Amino acid sequence: ATVPQLDAAVRSGHPSLIEACRAQRAAGPAADAPVFLAPRGGMGALVQALVDDLQARQIDVVADTVVALERAGAAWLARLASGRTLTADGVVLAVPAGPAAELLRPHAARAATLLAAIPYASVAMVSLAMPRSAVERDLDASGFLVPRVEGRTITACSWTSAKWPHLAGDDTVWLRASVGRDGDDRALNWPDEELVAAVVTGLADTMALRGRPVEARVSRWTASLPQYRPGHLARIDAVEAELAARTPGVVVAGAVLRGLGIPACIRQGAVAIRELLAALDDRS
Repeated sequence: ATVPQLDAAVRSGHPSLIEACRAQRAAGPAADAPVFLAPRGGMGALVQALVDDLQARQIDVVADTVVALERAGAAWLARLASGRTLTADGVVLAVPAGPAAELLRPHAARAATLLAAIPYASVAMVSLAMPRSAVERDLDASGFLVPRVEGRTITACSWTSAKWPHLAGDDTVWLRASVGRDGDDRALNWPDEELVAAVVTGLADTMALRGRPVEARVSRWTASLPQYRPGHLARIDAVEAELAARTPGVVVAGAVLRGLGIPACIRQGAVAIRELLAALDDRS
């Protein structure tokens, strides 16, 4: 569910996982695009582009919180925190598992229970601007991961200046470290100054970073990463089957299903829309 390419490599029967991945890559089409792609203006540009496109199509974008879903014959009512009610032929719940479970519980109790049981991990991202003189090694990769057995505060570090060429500068190196993992979010409660200091210390140990950052920014994402336990895909299949049977016109989408990355979420959103339109066609 998380890395289907690795799953295919494991099942290929090759005695070496790395060699299986190399064979898989060689068999695929040559890719001219870089490994990593992102909007120059940041990931928020994706959301803004979506909003702009919807509004250009004369579609209302309502910034509010849905507090309840109710059935009204073949339609659905979305009760909003502002007191407003929206009537819809169909609903896509592109939200984390917990909120989806609360909205679905009156209508599909088993699906709600399965969704509510999916755990989430929290993470803090610490972005650092470092003087180039503070980095004593070549940034010859996109960064590194830190396994749990190392017992460190940092869990990964992206060498942002190397990963995104347009951010590379002569005098400043940009780094982004992550803190927090499944079952361990203690560091997320530390003050910003303490968290930054712990990250700088961790990077000094792992990549020989020297000195203090010129600038630092901490972004906390609480309960943001769904954790796929063994049997996850079977549980998601069960959720979708019950929704199809008990809540026609309501589908789920998002990172909680079959992939965490943005491409996976976009793909799952398209699948959800196709399923919803098919259900509406069957109803009519």
